[in-house]
Amino acid sequence: MKKIISILVLFITLNSFSQTSEIVSVKNGFTDSEITVMSGKIIGDTYVSSDTQSIYTVGAGGVPFLDENKEVIYVNSNSSNNSIEPILTNSLTGGIYRLDARTSKENGVEVGGTTGKHSYTFTGNKNAVDLDTYNITSTLIAGTNVDLVSGVGSKNITGNTWNSYIYSTESFNPLTEDFAVSWEIESVDGTIREMGGLDDNPTANQSYSSIDYAIYQVNNYFYSRVYEKGSAIVIPNYTTFYFSVGDRAGVRCENGYVTYFVDRGGVITDIYTSTKIATVPLYFKAAFNRGNASSGPSVLGNVKFATGLKELSYSVTIRGNSSDDLSIEDIEKLEDIGVDSQVSSKYSDIKYTRNNTVRFTDGTTPFPIEVLHTFTGQQTQNIINLTY
Repeated sequence: MKKIISILVLFITLNSFSQTSEIVSVKNGFTDSEITVMSGKIIGDTYVSSDTQSIYTVGAGGVPFLDENKEVIYVNSNSSNNSIEPILTNSLTGGIYRLDARTSKENGVEVGGTTGKHSYTFTGNKNAVDLDTYNITSTLIAGTNVDLVSGVGSKNITGNTWNSYIYSTESFNPLTEDFAVSWEIESVDGTIREMGGLDDNPTANQSYSSIDYAIYQVNNYFYSRVYEKGSAIVIPNYTTFYFSVGDRAGVRCENGYVTYFVDRGGVITDIYTSTKIATVPLYFKAAFNRGNASSGPSVLGNVKFATGLKELSYSVTIRGNSSDDLSIEDIEKLEDIGVDSQVSSKYSDIKYTRNNTVRFTDGTTPFPIEVLHTFTGQQTQNIINLTY
């Protein structure tokens, strides 16, 4: 039996006000174009006298006054008042959801499909990897030039070269499940050089260059770059994270998105999220540089995987011009909450399907989504106050 999930849609009516100030002198008898240049107004615009409250209209022949004997008029303030009515309908046809805001109004006119901006805030719950519980202790295999004792690997030869590694027998497919791997920081003393992370082919070589998503421990800190297939990726706006013995460095994969993190006593610090999407099964791999005679020993262990899930809340906002296609950034935001937009979607008319995998359900039923919609118009209704 198919289940139809209702989306709770909230509406906000906005009244926007803006206030500017200017002083312009306009002499009677000017041409239409001169009046436009001097006052910014066109034929048919109305003015309200600030001292008599009389209403004046810019007329043909350049006569902007009710009383044609008036020679000079001063524009001393310009105010605008928009009446905005956001209108959003939600429908479901043939498995396609539709959020249609094209009939949103400005000053009583339906303009939501062509002008102005639409903003949507999606709130709800989704399942994420439970980093409170690492439910699988990895079975590690010694590669080359390494001792593996009680789940801890250490380089067993001299020389500072990337020629020693360990890897897991377990692998996980990011297309079908979310997961994380983490390992214990065993030492922070000396000139440590070692990497750990997720690798689709851990026996490809002895080095770090095969690791798809690698954290680099340098001495006692998380290095300012992560390494992806041997390429250094600079972490933007990074503040150095200094390790303590017992911390856990790790990489998690959720909906294909890969995030590097540190777990300190259950407090998770996300360091960086990769721009690359994981699509193939991934193993754990660690690579060592410093030899066993170095001041910084190459040692890493207590590798564990987390595949359990826990429910977390989210709030995601997208915003754009009515007639524009959804941006790539906003499409990715929606995908991360299980909303897969259709190619034809625009900000005034969003069509999408629900991702009903385990990430976005309570086990049987998709989590409900609430949508808050706002509409900002572009036109203004001007009233000019005049002193003369």
